[in-house]
Amino acid sequence: GQYLPALTGLGSLRILVDHEPGAAASADLEAWERGPRRVGRHLDGLAWRRYERRVLAATDAVVTFSEEDRRVLVARAPGARVFRISPGVALPSQPFDPIGAEPPRVLFVGSFVHPPNVDGAIRLARDIFPQVSARHPGAKLEIVGDAPPAAVRDLAGAGVVVTGRVDDVRPYLDRAAVVAAPLRLGRGTRVKVLESLAAGKALVATPRALAGVDVVAGEHVLVASSDAEIRDALLSLLDAPDRRRRLAGAARAWAVENLRWEDRVAAYESLYDSLLPTQGGDVA
Repeated sequence: GQYLPALTGLGSLRILVDHEPGAAASADLEAWERGPRRVGRHLDGLAWRRYERRVLAATDAVVTFSEEDRRVLVARAPGARVFRISPGVALPSQPFDPIGAEPPRVLFVGSFVHPPNVDGAIRLARDIFPQVSARHPGAKLEIVGDAPPAAVRDLAGAGVVVTGRVDDVRPYLDRAAVVAAPLRLGRGTRVKVLESLAAGKALVATPRALAGVDVVAGEHVLVASSDAEIRDALLSLLDAPDRRRRLAGAARAWAVENLRWEDRVAAYESLYDSLLPTQGGDVA
């Protein structure tokens, strides 16, 4: 959005891909914060709303990754042309181990520059995993991602490993018994969730973590909202390797059918074709 002024006078179409609508994400973080930082989040939200309206007015079309985000932007600027095109991912040539290695590991992956991942990791390690490890004393929780703050680094211990940045997440994903995405904040579509499905791993995720991902709950992924629901879903998979295998296989099959980049390219080309005849310009 900050580059739109550079296109002034060029006669080009202006198409913005909005990975995470800022005003809505800021409102989520404001509700999450406590104390003086909440005031800062509120001011940030006001600035985002002004900026978002200005950017939306300057574009010919906007692309979001989820239907929820599309509705948010349409409500923000009723005249805006907003389309949903979900992202794809590179599919591994072969699925990863659907069972995982011993001891069984629950995996959380995400960059901790993003506050929703900080909240999700802390929630998983403090409020959910202790109940999981009570039934599976040998189980491990691996928290993998760049720039973990002190609050996340301090989670390490008692079966919890915090790696920080790693060169390659694939070995962690391959040996995991279950991937967990207990997110309750943030917008957009989580690429790490898509990558887990593409790898053919059993996944437990909240509805917020699955925004823009049109899977069937119970068939391709276990969907859970509360701490108790997430705990029970994790335990049901750790207790039953065959169930992990079935869920992982269904996840992989869904990803092969739905996450191909060729389909995304076709969707963008269709969008460009729908805009160019009436605008008569180039796409920017």
